[in-house]
Amino acid sequence: MKILHCTDLHDSDDAITWINENSESFDVICLTSDFLDHRETQFQQKNKLAFIKNGLMNSISLF
Repeated sequence: MKILHCTDLHDSDDAITWINENSESFDVICLTSDFLDHRETQFQQKNKLAFIKNGLMNSISLF
């Protein structure tokens, strides 16, 4: 079983893109801790969460 654990992404577009592009290579993906930058507006945060969720939806279950 291949597990990818990513933590403290802090709004890193590069990291999120890499996860989205490589998610099929892992059996389990754990995204923990800070996903967003607290300095972003609520609108920007919602868009970032949608980007994360939509990019990974085919390969993960959200808990």
